[in-house]
Amino acid sequence: MPERKISDLEIDEVRVEIRKLNDIFKEGFLNNHLDFVICHPLYLCEIYEEEYLVINGKVYTIPKRGLYCNIFFQTSSCKTKQDVQRSVIEWFSRDAYKTRFYGGRTDELIHKYVLDGINAYLKTDFTEEQIEHIYTYLGNGVNRELCVKFIESGFDLSVLPDEAKASAKAQGAKK
Repeated sequence: MPERKISDLEIDEVRVEIRKLNDIFKEGFLNNHLDFVICHPLYLCEIYEEEYLVINGKVYTIPKRGLYCNIFFQTSSCKTKQDVQRSVIEWFSRDAYKTRFYGGRTDELIHKYVLDGINAYLKTDFTEEQIEHIYTYLGNGVNRELCVKFIESGFDLSVLPDEAKASAKAQGAKK
């Protein structure tokens, strides 16, 4: 089934927000389930490289590890701008902080890419330490009510538990 288009989204406000995200994550797309999917450019560069696996004398061509590590959220659950912002925080924060795809420097580049995209979209300036804290309390949809409160506060980190500890940790790391 072919990719869907932003015009396929029913709600104008959500359509506008997905366009903004698509401007930030240029390779982003809507799949046939209307999930907004980003795929880091490093994946795209390696998509045609293959590895071979031999089992009982038969050769199987398999894609390189990491090709299925797309980052996405369901736009079908979004009815407002705030829902899109919440989805970005809940579902992209992990990949901005800790997901391991390839290891080493490549993972750092992916984390930076996603964190930069989150910051560009939300018009914030979260650090690596702050996105770790955000992921801990809001990632994977663990506390939707707190995530809404965080958004309504203008992304005030003091809304999150133990922010004083996280801030002190971040300050200590910078010294």
